[in-house]
Amino acid sequence: MDSVKIISSLVIFLSCVHNSWCIKCMSCTYTFAGQHGTYDRECVTDVYNFSKTTVVNCDHFCLTKAVYVTGYSRLNSLYRGCGYQRKRFCDSPRSLVPSCELSCNDDQCNDGNGDLWQQMKPHPKPHPSPGGNTGSQQRPPCFLLLCLIAVLCFIHNCISSTF
Repeated sequence: MDSVKIISSLVIFLSCVHNSWCIKCMSCTYTFAGQHGTYDRECVTDVYNFSKTTVVNCDHFCLTKAVYVTGYSRLNSLYRGCGYQRKRFCDSPRSLVPSCELSCNDDQCNDGNGDLWQQMKPHPKPHPSPGGNTGSQQRPPCFLLLCLIAVLCFIHNCISSTF
């Protein structure tokens, strides 16, 4: 009888530990159907108010995968749920069945708009203005500034200790 209690306690403990290691992900699916494809569209646009959304425990990542028709002219299907690799990409628009995948690893992080192509498509780079500068200037990272200050302090200490 004691071994049954021990095994039961161990199973419950491991279940609790496993759940604490898991991340909670939004889960629902959408498939374009009918003339306008509006059935279950809330899975794409408003996952929190979609009646068929569930929250599932995932071991690795939350995933959103959107599948389109050629040229990304229409969203054909969407999957929200668990994923096993870090992903953030979209296929070429010339692909026969292009898709975009986005994974994340925080609780319910796959809750954004599921039309991933609109968020992730490459944007054309702006052409430089005739003056040569587009107006944005990069600042050196803080780390480099701190290193510069440390070097200057070291030089200052070396100079002041020699006099």
